[in-house]
Amino acid sequence: MKSLPVIAISWNRPPSLNRLLQSIRQADYAGKKTDLILSIDGDGNPECVEMANCFDWPFGELKIIVRPEQMGLRDHILACGDLAATLGGAIILEEDIVVGQFYHSYACEAAAHAFPDSRIAGISLYKYNITENGFLPFSPVDDGYSNFFMRFPSSWGQVFNPQSWSSFRQWMEGKSDQEFNTSLPRFAADWGSGSWKKIFLAWIIETDKLFLYPGISHSTNFGDPGTNADRGDLFQVPLQNFRENFSFSSAEDSQSVYDQYFEPEARIVKKLMPDLQNFEFDLDLYGRKDEYVLHSEWLLTSRCGKSPVLTWGNRMIPVLQNLLSGIAGNEIGLYRRKDVDMDFVPQEKFWKHLSEAAPVIFESQLMKLASEKVLPLMVEAKAEDRANDIAHVRFLKWVGEQKERDRLPGFVIFILVEEQGNGWIGTAESAFGNDYPHISVLCGRKEKAIPELPAGWQGKSIRTFELGNDERLWLELEKSEGLYFVFVRAGLKFPAELFTDVNIIFKRFPHVNSIEWLGSGQLFWRRQAMENYRNSGGKSWNKFFEFLRETEGIYPAGIGADDRDKKWKPGIPVFGKILAKRQRKRQIILKDSKGQFYLNDQ
Repeated sequence: MKSLPVIAISWNRPPSLNRLLQSIRQADYAGKKTDLILSIDGDGNPECVEMANCFDWPFGELKIIVRPEQMGLRDHILACGDLAATLGGAIILEEDIVVGQFYHSYACEAAAHAFPDSRIAGISLYKYNITENGFLPFSPVDDGYSNFFMRFPSSWGQVFNPQSWSSFRQWMEGKSDQEFNTSLPRFAADWGSGSWKKIFLAWIIETDKLFLYPGISHSTNFGDPGTNADRGDLFQVPLQNFRENFSFSSAEDSQSVYDQYFEPEARIVKKLMPDLQNFEFDLDLYGRKDEYVLHSEWLLTSRCGKSPVLTWGNRMIPVLQNLLSGIAGNEIGLYRRKDVDMDFVPQEKFWKHLSEAAPVIFESQLMKLASEKVLPLMVEAKAEDRANDIAHVRFLKWVGEQKERDRLPGFVIFILVEEQGNGWIGTAESAFGNDYPHISVLCGRKEKAIPELPAGWQGKSIRTFELGNDERLWLELEKSEGLYFVFVRAGLKFPAELFTDVNIIFKRFPHVNSIEWLGSGQLFWRRQAMENYRNSGGKSWNKFFEFLRETEGIYPAGIGADDRDKKWKPGIPVFGKILAKRQRKRQIILKDSKGQFYLNDQ
């Protein structure tokens, strides 16, 4: 069995590189000579070069490559893939990775087992616990082997199959980014042009290749700020810390094979569930597949639909286990494809395990924070005033305020004042006069003079600033306190129940990140959507609204206008893309007097 060399890739993150180098130096190499290549991109941080030159590698030859010019992550990875192919295979690690103690033994044994099969495009050291399409909980079915397969490449520790690497390079030659996107899931098509992974994924899909993944991860991702991502610890996973006698399955024999959407293959489910043998169906258990990949008459999905022939609950992990164990419920169903509402994306169904724990977790955090607030009050109170009782009353009041703000997060109303006049005052008054308790107003004006506020507005949360460039506007929005935002022009008036209804929709449907106020053309958005736009490099104020309406992963909704008379209709959100004629989607969510929601198939 060949001892694979290791290629560590770096550019400008010295602490990340140091962490990676320490982890690979502490790993076990079973007494085998293992060469290490440090490839550092050009025009990077000189500390990375110095660190490489000072690094001691006792397990084999150490080679340092400093690229003469900056290649960028995409071309750098591809160049290292070319180098690995000439070496007969190599383990490639980016600098924000940490490896487990036995990563090398796993990679070598997995490669020796899998690479004679030309369908296997590579080996992953990393095992996903969260999907990349929507960040949903993921756990493959355990079929008794040390591995599973997925039609999805790994970028957090991988070994490319040297036998098929040249085919991939020939396939990608001369193709544009647009050509790569034609076969990609929408979530992957939205990755930046600096992503090598989207190209490799497109090739895997078009040529029906697979990646072999471990049952327990041998690498983890720190998500340090870099070229393509800044996710923090979102993708941290447990590492295998014991030596295993690996037992690898083939792609044909495995009962744990997943597609590019992190969904099990239908043929596998049919093997495991004989009752489904007579149905030709596609799987869409997460409810996030693109429609163009769904061709069968039947759909096994967590989306909503009419007249399911079979249904299951969704309480077990992994999702497929609910079917295998026959869990009763109505959250997953087998429908005719034509009867499924494809506009509904049921993301909240998959984090309910977390949502059920959240009150316990965050209540304790709230109490801890509150106790820190109470202590100074107790010290301040006089002994004869029964300090503990006074502090306790203040404590309860403060906790109540925090809970109220958590239940009813703040809105920031950004009013654009383009001309002189007091139209903005009427807009602000309609906001402050609303029945929603936590509202602040941000008034952007073209003239330098700060307007005199009306009598009785003392204590209102209102701030004015002089409009300048887009960056100044972003700065003012980002320092505003509130979770929800809306941009309006001076003169527009807010209906009394608008903010309450918008909050209910945002709370009830976490997949909705923007809401169009029908009849006005204005958009409400979450702070997180704004942060995502800014973190992706977005600078233009106008393009932000294109981002809200068009970007994959942002699911707009409309609220408040009847199709016939455009009058305000509180509590009637309309999900999906908002059509030019303001047509309602088939599925409507209605609110009754108790604030509960019901589905209506009208």
